[in-house]
Amino acid sequence: MSLRRGSEISLKTQLKIIPYVNCTVQFLNNDRYIEYIPEAEYNPDNLKATETIFDILGILDHCADTDSYRIVQVQLSRIVLYHLKEKGFDREALRTEHLDQKKLDYLYTGKENRDKSQNYGLNFSDMDFLREFTGVSYQEMFTGISP
Repeated sequence: MSLRRGSEISLKTQLKIIPYVNCTVQFLNNDRYIEYIPEAEYNPDNLKATETIFDILGILDHCADTDSYRIVQVQLSRIVLYHLKEKGFDREALRTEHLDQKKLDYLYTGKENRDKSQNYGLNFSDMDFLREFTGVSYQEMFTGISP
């Protein structure tokens, strides 16, 4: 088993991610539950930054060593769930044995679980499952825009 640790996300990387996922720096780093609402009408020029999707997936693929890293993972996950809901995959549609339901409850409500390991964002395995299960591309899950 190979685990990669994530302790810091550079400001440069955050400034690339923010327009790509259409949020504010305050949303991305918010440690309280807050529902994602797109910041503005999506600028399709942001889709040209194709390497950004790899930055995002890399962030989700790391084990968070710091709370600030975990918070960004959680907020990116909430953006994914928002866009999946727009595509018809709401909370009920994602009730499957392939996803940790307590983790999803935390992402949807912000209510912390006793088991702290369930108070994290989606990981790469979750994202890969969601892509296969829903047929929604990574790009669409992060931006709401079809490729």
